[in-house]
Amino acid sequence: GAAWTPAATTVTYQWRADGQNIPQATSPTLVLGLAQEGKQISVVVTGRAAGFPDSAVESVPTAVVEPGVITNTAAPAILGELRVDGTLTASPGQWNPAPTTLAYRWFANGRPIPAAFAPTLTPGPELLGKKLAVRVTARKEGYDALRARAPRSAPVAPGAFTVLQPPGVTGVTRPGETLTLDPGSYSPAADELAIAWLRDGVPVDGATGTTYPLTAADLGS
Repeated sequence: GAAWTPAATTVTYQWRADGQNIPQATSPTLVLGLAQEGKQISVVVTGRAAGFPDSAVESVPTAVVEPGVITNTAAPAILGELRVDGTLTASPGQWNPAPTTLAYRWFANGRPIPAAFAPTLTPGPELLGKKLAVRVTARKEGYDALRARAPRSAPVAPGAFTVLQPPGVTGVTRPGETLTLDPGSYSPAADELAIAWLRDGVPVDGATGTTYPLTAADLGS
């Protein structure tokens, strides 16, 4: 603050940006806004005392106002089922001030996953066994963009089949007859099915097809 001789009865303020008055900026303090970015700030202080003419003094202009700074106060995280065909969601974390936009980028073993820019990700078979991470970029007009990354996940686990229709066996159960297997249906559709016929819980050698001819060895089993 300035010292006045004689002591000023009143002191008023007018803040300026690049030499131009900032509207309604007449308090002792100024909160910089987007309109001041890239400009130099000064303040004109006017002292008034009875019997003396007003005296105005302008401060030396500041350096150019830089963009604001966004702070990440809680790191992003990966939520959901960490398996093939599971649904993962990026929790964006917390930021101060609140960003206008958030952008996402997913990684597998440290490498970008092609076209993975959404807040959600469904891992495909190509991501099996890989560790995932997500990077969140916060943006707000007048502020430098800031990136924060969720820690790497555990490896992506295999997916789980859903049984839409369980297997079934039809046929007459006596020697000389043939049993037929309906293998059922699954989601997702299976690439292949491995079949094993069991006699009292023990696999029968060579019995891996969708039909099984009963013999005398099966009697009572």
